[in-house]
Amino acid sequence: MRIVNLMLISATLACLDGCARTETSVPKDVISAVEACVAAADAPGCAELYTPDAEISEVGGQRLTGREAILKFYQSQITPDLAMFSKVTTNITDGDLGVVQGTYQVRNLKLGAFIEDGEFVNVYRKVGGEWKVYRSTFTSHDSKNVDVEVGPVQ
Repeated sequence: MRIVNLMLISATLACLDGCARTETSVPKDVISAVEACVAAADAPGCAELYTPDAEISEVGGQRLTGREAILKFYQSQITPDLAMFSKVTTNITDGDLGVVQGTYQVRNLKLGAFIEDGEFVNVYRKVGGEWKVYRSTFTSHDSKNVDVEVGPVQ
């Protein structure tokens, strides 16, 4: 009888442990997906990381609403010779919402130099079981005036 009770308690605890698990942070691969899209010069891929009603706003600058505007933003900003790096300082979730805060740098690989750095706050929302960027705000601290040509990837 003790063995049966022990097995029943173990099974119950295992079930409760699995049922009680909730995400406490936005997954790292979701956060780094924009870096991968920038490195691949994949503007449509970047836009797909956002909800259809997403907004991007630059402190003291432009505000973009909707995936089409976000696609145009990425098409105007990324080229095959850019790489983006971010460092997350805060990453929390509550239900279907998550907040990620950190710093970023953009490097021009052709020049071998960082051309921009700043801070960001992204609010993620779970849509259909997937984390998507719902709101994104960034502040650029240092943006070098560098000639960058944007054209079709060949």
